[in-house]
Amino acid sequence: MESLRSDLIREILEYLDSHSIMQVACTCKRLNQIAWNDNFWAVYLQIPKPYPRYHSGPYYFYNISELRAKFYTKMNLAGKNKQFYWDCAHALNNLRPIIKKGIRSSSQDYDQGIENTLKYEDSLYGHYWSSTGSVTTDANEYLIYELIDTSIVASVHFMCYRAGFQGGVIYPPQKIQIKIGNSDNDSDYHYSSEIYDVEVRNKYFTVLVLPELVIGKYIKLKLIGKVSPQPGDEKYYTVLSYVQCIGYPLKSFYEESPLKALSSTSEEIEEISKIDSEYISTQAKQEPADPFIIYQLMAKNLLNEFIDEALKGRSLNPFESYFYVERALQNDTEIDFGKVSCYELIGDLLFEKGRFDEALGIYQDSRDFWKWTMVLVRLDNYQSVRRVVMMNDPRLPKIADVIKMAKELGEIYYQNAKNYFKIEN
Repeated sequence: MESLRSDLIREILEYLDSHSIMQVACTCKRLNQIAWNDNFWAVYLQIPKPYPRYHSGPYYFYNISELRAKFYTKMNLAGKNKQFYWDCAHALNNLRPIIKKGIRSSSQDYDQGIENTLKYEDSLYGHYWSSTGSVTTDANEYLIYELIDTSIVASVHFMCYRAGFQGGVIYPPQKIQIKIGNSDNDSDYHYSSEIYDVEVRNKYFTVLVLPELVIGKYIKLKLIGKVSPQPGDEKYYTVLSYVQCIGYPLKSFYEESPLKALSSTSEEIEEISKIDSEYISTQAKQEPADPFIIYQLMAKNLLNEFIDEALKGRSLNPFESYFYVERALQNDTEIDFGKVSCYELIGDLLFEKGRFDEALGIYQDSRDFWKWTMVLVRLDNYQSVRRVVMMNDPRLPKIADVIKMAKELGEIYYQNAKNYFKIEN
């Protein structure tokens, strides 16, 4: 360290977020002097820092420390608005679901309206919003939601519907864009996210608005293009099973500062703060956790306790099941599959650990027949693979798809597949 020039150290520090710089500054006198030099901060605060805004997986976990550090950075640039950014940084501890109701959708198939997307537990029982059918894939749709108050919008989340009764078809848009505004009129949306590609997977998708500070009363999900035709009419649909928006209502700023709100006794604050051991002992056995509750349990290191208590009284929903299986695989403990909900990402966990027979069962029950076929290829069960490709069903893999799967699995599986289907190089 002593041999490094100060200008090189400054360049290295510029790659860190402000919270990390403060931590580094505590390690030695020289770094402290460099990190707290006014000239360093004058340069650092002007450098744009990229931040990933789009995520997909079994869940999303906010990095509160990193987001708060970015608000502190904004605070140092804000001049007379420093207090507002300080309050925003501390409000991150108290984010909450903020959708009040669905306002309207661009189209609706039968009784499959926007209101069906508001509760995660409803999505588990086959409730969803569906567009009407389109004859081409270039048709666009949208969903508009009103928030409980004008709010700081932290993130928007959504899940695409898998139609198990149609052989496991998923109906995502090709792309998605989030708009935020003060009314539901198109001219009043003052924020538009980037446009993101949507995978044909039953994942939990997140569009992160933070650390950009965006305030609004309405959100619009612009669903661009369509992917999947419905068996029967062969028209293209977009279908979402769940939509959530997380943020912080501005009325909490007006009524009292977020610093005081953290210890408030108001009904809303109590609802957000209720996740503790007492809540687990009284609710875990009867009240499944939605994705935001999962996030709160993870943030408080209570998720394992919650899952253990839930297993005593009920089966687990897909999100709970994912963490239960992940923990069991990490600890090499027995999995009670009678308590596990079928979720394709659980199949992915089992497949990665080489538990192919169990992965096969999860993929079959969740109607993910492409992944199911991939496991058959991995097991060299080509009699079953042949039955799949001979069904001539557009929803199922063809021989060319099987060959591609085998190639991705490795050279030996690629050669086995080519030999079975008598394909020359």
